[in-house]
Amino acid sequence: MIKTDHNVKTQKHPALYEQPAPSSDKPDLWPLVIKDMEDRDKLGKAKYGVALRPHNGRNALIDAYQEVLDLSVYLRQEIEEQQSLIDSLGILHRVPGFEKTTIADIGQSLTRLVDKIDELQNKNRELTATVMHHKTGSGYITGFDDGIEATISAIEFITKNNFNQQTIDSIYQVIEDRQSDVKTI
Repeated sequence: MIKTDHNVKTQKHPALYEQPAPSSDKPDLWPLVIKDMEDRDKLGKAKYGVALRPHNGRNALIDAYQEVLDLSVYLRQEIEEQQSLIDSLGILHRVPGFEKTTIADIGQSLTRLVDKIDELQNKNRELTATVMHHKTGSGYITGFDDGIEATISAIEFITKNNFNQQTIDSIYQVIEDRQSDVKTI
């Protein structure tokens, strides 16, 4: 016996699972299925050039049976994947503080995590735009040049050597070359 996140005791075999009464605040499924059917009809017309009609040269029973076989495999795949989640949840329940965690809790946490990632990506885009705006301004260039001069002064102080103008010009040339390389990437 295993315990699902619905707190319903079930047997290991999925064909024998006891299900709780349905309850959800999610959208009705019938309109979604009808839309899917309309979309499939359009796809079939685009693919075959005609709508599906009787006496079309195909055996509808064989087509349906083959589709049901495929459906059975897809359903079993989903059952196995959900079972893996339930098994993982059992491991999580052994961690102090997570004893009552449900798959729904994990789903909500993942949704919040994805929302936070989206929020951070948007902030990163805004920050990148701001940095690029300032980078193209004269203040950035002046600050960059000031930083180079400070670095050269620090090296001169540490090494107790003064760079001549030719050495300083060479340093600036290397920096300009590297900036050109970065811009072409």
